Amino acid sequence: MKFNPALMCLVIMFVSYSKQVMSQCTVMPEPISFGQYDALSSPSLETTSYIDLLCSQGLLYKLTIDAGRNAGGNVVSRHMVSTETTTRLFYNVFFDPSHTQIWGDGVGALQALNGVGNGNRLKIPVYAKIPGHQRIMAGEYSDSLIITLEW
Repeated sequence: MKFNPALMCLVIMFVSYSKQVMSQCTVMPEPISFGQYDALSSPSLETTSYIDLLCSQGLLYKLTIDAGRNAGGNVVSRHMVSTETTTRLFYNVFFDPSHTQIWGDGVGALQALNGVGNGNRLKIPVYAKIPGHQRIMAGEYSDSLIITLEW
């Protein structure tokens, strides 16, 4: 028998594929828009906005909302400021449509959203309310809230 190197060649090929899947979350808030507020005739003005949240399956997360640019760190006294004067228009954001659970940082009586990701996009409601009969000057009022997502 003749030795034929071509026939004796054995190729061993290991193919290894790996993919690292990182746990992640993304958040996309909608602006809160109250529309027009009539201080003389409105008992209060309420609106609902939404936060789109997508977290990996099984990932624990915490969603908080800060006091806003104008409130000096106090979520209980969130307020918008007029672009023309220093007049303040008080408002707040809540977990519940009855406006009893203030959305904050989760410390004390302030609520934070804690959950477990399921891999699906969630549309989380944010209930907002301007209390009625505030003595304010006409104008445009605004504030900026920072939403923090921890995982």
